[in-house]
Amino acid sequence: MTTTCATNCCNGAEARSAAFDEAPVFSPLADIRETPEAYIVSMDTPGAHADGVSIEVEEGVLTVSARVAQRGPASGEFIRRGYRVGDYRRSLRIGEGVDSASIAATLEAGVLTITLPKAARSRPRKIEVAQR
Repeated sequence: MTTTCATNCCNGAEARSAAFDEAPVFSPLADIRETPEAYIVSMDTPGAHADGVSIEVEEGVLTVSARVAQRGPASGEFIRRGYRVGDYRRSLRIGEGVDSASIAATLEAGVLTITLPKAARSRPRKIEVAQR
């Protein structure tokens, strides 16, 4: 639903109302790195707090959900809104080589970092050769 702005600030352009206020769900982009010990997933989740983040693993799929509180103007009403606030949801398939019982996550400065340790059987190892 759109309405026409009644002030001169946006020259009568259409301003979104109720439909714009519905919170969208964003699929954050992910960087995935590999170290000898783990896979590390980093996602931008601005506005999310640790208590609003849920990370689940089920049938080889890692699902990340983050709730972000809607914000309103400190005073007055929005005349035009260009900044959208919404929740986050992203699913990634993980292989059998991940130790799902040891997955850990941190949230710092809007970046969610998930560490997926490799299962012992998947980690590279050096095999010693004995001299006879």
